[in-house]
Amino acid sequence: MNKNEIVGQSKDHTNAITLINSIGQIGEAIQAISTQMTNHEKRLSKVEDTMRVNGIQEMKLTSAVNKRVINWLGGKESSAYNNRSIRGKVYSAINKEIKRYFGIPRRAEIPAKDYNEAMELIENWELDKQLKEEIFIENNPLINIF
Repeated sequence: MNKNEIVGQSKDHTNAITLINSIGQIGEAIQAISTQMTNHEKRLSKVEDTMRVNGIQEMKLTSAVNKRVINWLGGKESSAYNNRSIRGKVYSAINKEIKRYFGIPRRAEIPAKDYNEAMELIENWELDKQLKEEIFIENNPLINIF
């Protein structure tokens, strides 16, 4: 007989000890799974943080930029819209602001998580005073006679 053995242990006692050991192993397995889940969540968050906008979102961003530029130029029929130089300056200005704001090399690199913020930026974007004046002068040539 082993000196650590209790004399007269019942079968129920042995089963209870086995059950307690099993529960401990289950607890360890749950802890290991929990750690794996945490690691997967971190990896997924990293992917979500670095994933760029998808094709549909990119098209919507382009459409929003076009709409904003056309609006600032006075519509597609305006003289400013038909002046390639002025139109190019306005597109350049809005794209430069988007790239600066998000710290990206081109509009297509906007992080997907920032899509709504990008749309809001575009919708609220304002021209600088110099471009506003240039557009006004182009669209109102008779005012410049004097």
